[in-house]
Amino acid sequence: MKKILFLFCLASGCFVQQGGCQDPPTSVRKPLIIILFGTPGTGPGDFALRISDEMSLPLISTSSLVQAYLTQESPIGASVRETFNTHGSIPDKLLLDMTYDYIQKRENRSDFILDGIPRTLAQAQSLQKDLSPQFRILCIYIQVKDAAIIQIKSGRVICPNCGRVYHKEFSPPDDPLTCDQCDSALKQLEDDVRENVVLRLNDFHKRATPIFDFFKKEKCFAEIDSTAYVGEEFRDLVNAEIRRTIERFDIDSTRALKLEVMLS
Repeated sequence: MKKILFLFCLASGCFVQQGGCQDPPTSVRKPLIIILFGTPGTGPGDFALRISDEMSLPLISTSSLVQAYLTQESPIGASVRETFNTHGSIPDKLLLDMTYDYIQKRENRSDFILDGIPRTLAQAQSLQKDLSPQFRILCIYIQVKDAAIIQIKSGRVICPNCGRVYHKEFSPPDDPLTCDQCDSALKQLEDDVRENVVLRLNDFHKRATPIFDFFKKEKCFAEIDSTAYVGEEFRDLVNAEIRRTIERFDIDSTRALKLEVMLS
């Protein structure tokens, strides 16, 4: 029997504005910038697209911005072209400059979702420092326990012929080595090999933990924890909680919010 437990932990106490993400309530509402993170395999980009559609929030993706600035006739566009053509990537400083340039030129000063940045603690600190005079920031972390991610990812095998996907534990083929549908030999993608899944998780935590600690300190961090990883049911539930988290934060952004979603 599935049990769903929502645990809300509101960190109370006085708030003093000191260049932080949040400000005392005023008559002028600052637009909200929503940043979604997720444990590898949870699909934060998919959630960003869904929330953007359901809440009519513009989605600003750094990957889309790079493509746009590559053809833009402007000083930043020229820098993006030169750097990308030379190195094949965009350094953190130029990525920030490009993002700021686009945000400042937006005619509609509404809430929006920012996807693809920050990637480092320095970028997170710069976003907070440079954008907090005009915007509020909310970082939402969709967390699934590492053990669940490893179990799901490392158990997955596919048929290279017909594309059917199996799981060794939850949806195994009749024959462990061949596809039920076309009798082709099954294979495991390199990304799904257990050792590679663990490496990606460790790398993510190493990079993301300082960012989360920073946003927690600034009282603009929300965490959605799940003890299970259960396909569409998981996605529907977490999606609903992302929406509620945004709405609660917009009402009272002077409190740090932790939301725990437990499925068993």
